[in-house]
Amino acid sequence: MDSLKDILKVTDKKEQSDKCQYPWQDLAKDIVDNMPDTAQYNKRNAVFKVCKQNTSAAEAAFKDCKELDKMHILYFFKTFYEIDKKQRSGQV
Repeated sequence: MDSLKDILKVTDKKEQSDKCQYPWQDLAKDIVDNMPDTAQYNKRNAVFKVCKQNTSAAEAAFKDCKELDKMHILYFFKTFYEIDKKQRSGQV
């Protein structure tokens, strides 16, 4: 019985390590996973940075990319910076 408990503990630890610590990390992982050209442009770290910087703008930009079916990382950044600029100036 002890060995079964040990096995269950090991699987629980693996499941916990897959979970992100912050909500913006989940969003960033979704963006990186759904944008096919993220690796091509080497923008993975930049995605995590903008998601941490302004989660709501990153969420809106990702939603916009999905709605328009423009799943390109450069379009995501263009949209993100436009939304971020509007939010900082108080237009949204």
